[in-house]
Amino acid sequence: MEKLLHEGEVFCKPFKYFTEAEQESLRHDKYEGAAFITQIRNIELLDPVTEKPFAKATSGQLYYHHPEDKGNIYCLYGIETGSLDLSDDITKAFNLDMNGLNFGDTAIIIFDPGEFIERVKNEVERNGYVFQYSPVIYYDEKKHQGELSPFYKSKRFNLQNEIRFWIPNKLDTDLTFRIGDISGIAKLLPKNDIQKLGYSRI
Repeated sequence: MEKLLHEGEVFCKPFKYFTEAEQESLRHDKYEGAAFITQIRNIELLDPVTEKPFAKATSGQLYYHHPEDKGNIYCLYGIETGSLDLSDDITKAFNLDMNGLNFGDTAIIIFDPGEFIERVKNEVERNGYVFQYSPVIYYDEKKHQGELSPFYKSKRFNLQNEIRFWIPNKLDTDLTFRIGDISGIAKLLPKNDIQKLGYSRI
């Protein structure tokens, strides 16, 4: 966190880091980076010797990965303006659900996200990479049919409220970018203090 605040160190992990993370970890998602999902119905499992069915399921999902879809992601927790009550100038609590933020004891609050994104974009592109970002779309894996992208995740992760940076990288290795000190647009806080933050219309 100190490196991010004072050096602007943006450390981006490849997809495989998240698919191979321990299953108990909030970072683990074996379908991270999937390109397509198909809903299937009335599945039978066949005995390889007798070729007779020994188990059935009424539904399931098949995920497809494209071998060329490699790249790095950087994840942030985002608060959408539309979720805030700006009807008056009374200070209100954010009332954040912290269950999706179990990633450490401290957090950096970026209070000028537009400037932060622009600095990262400029540095990524200066190094010859493509930069994309978007809020993550959380889909129902039992209903969604069709294409996925780096900006799709199962609704099981929706408490993470993720804003994601996506950087295609065929080498499938870690990437680090440094955008310089961001203490003018961000603040380091103990994670428990986030619950004390409030907002108001000005």
